[in-house]
Amino acid sequence: MNPSLNLAIAHVNTSNDSFAIWVVNDPYPSGYVLRDCVWSHSVTEAWRKWQKMFAPHNDLDILPGEQSSEPNKMHPELPQMPLGKGGSAARLMQDLGLKLWCWFFSGQILGSLERSQDIAMGQNSRLRLRL
Repeated sequence: MNPSLNLAIAHVNTSNDSFAIWVVNDPYPSGYVLRDCVWSHSVTEAWRKWQKMFAPHNDLDILPGEQSSEPNKMHPELPQMPLGKGGSAARLMQDLGLKLWCWFFSGQILGSLERSQDIAMGQNSRLRLRL
């Protein structure tokens, strides 16, 4: 059975977009950590750009504390380009993914992930990551 690292996230304060991220299962006994963080402006901007390109007519809103009545008018500078038409779509996806990764996996959470990966490699197996 593969080792598993399970993480949970909760919005704890809507006035300043605070979140709690904690490890709820870790193969490393000292890996159960809690991190408080604030949703960053750079993640918000990356999400808006992603939404403009890939879901311009969808009112999907994952941004904490923000409501937009016109999500497809937020970034008129971005071209309307289908996914397979060029490098800017790939760069946009990569930018959003990296920003989310850095926001989610930092500090002690990143330490738990790294130790869990080491344990999985030591067992010659894969680490199962559950968010």
